[in-house]
Amino acid sequence: MQIESLRGFVLRAVPLSTSQRILTVFTESCGKRQGIFRVSKRNPLAYTSPMSLLQFHLRGKEHQQLPLLEDLSLERHFFNLAGDYLGLTLLHHWADLVNFSSADAHEEPYTFRLLNHCLSHLDKQRPNLFPMQDLYFQCWLLHFAGVLPRPKEGKSIQVPASSKSQPRDLEQTYSAMDHAVLNRVFQQNLGDFTAVSLEYGVLAKSLELIEGMWLHFLGRPVKTHGLLQNQFKERGLL
Repeated sequence: MQIESLRGFVLRAVPLSTSQRILTVFTESCGKRQGIFRVSKRNPLAYTSPMSLLQFHLRGKEHQQLPLLEDLSLERHFFNLAGDYLGLTLLHHWADLVNFSSADAHEEPYTFRLLNHCLSHLDKQRPNLFPMQDLYFQCWLLHFAGVLPRPKEGKSIQVPASSKSQPRDLEQTYSAMDHAVLNRVFQQNLGDFTAVSLEYGVLAKSLELIEGMWLHFLGRPVKTHGLLQNQFKERGLL
């Protein structure tokens, strides 16, 4: 019997039965892991809401496909944010991007710190900042995935050597990115980045280009991209 003590953000919960969920959690020490979560009075379904930060034990036999999540405690939650459709969509969007771009059981401390940093700035009372916070998060996540390089001062953005085999329109996407915006992303923390507003046109174009990069990287569209952009536009945030 193997027991691991872990801490991580909930990325996805898939129903297995009325009282069980397959939970995908992005952990601090060993990246993305899965296990069976049993719903109970002590462990309510609310624990499985996106980006809840849990401490737990992962218990299972050596060759067991899915271990059990036990001894759970809720360290942090975003129930208030998830109570609004815009906030819920944003949380699902970030969770999906991390889930789709991360390998199983591969330690990714930079991504964990990015999540922790960006989630700490989300405020239900300031939805006007959500588009800029989303852009910041996505740029850094693409950078950690080796897709989006930092621009060099005074030079245009260079496509990484590993991306040279990608279709030419991906290179055009890189060259179309706003150099000044990317410099701010990679030189500032999120609080400082959102302290100075971007023009709507620049923000909208940047998010559109970032979506194209994800499409090339993952080989398929991310459903929450469109849902989130529609929410931004309906609320006059983009």
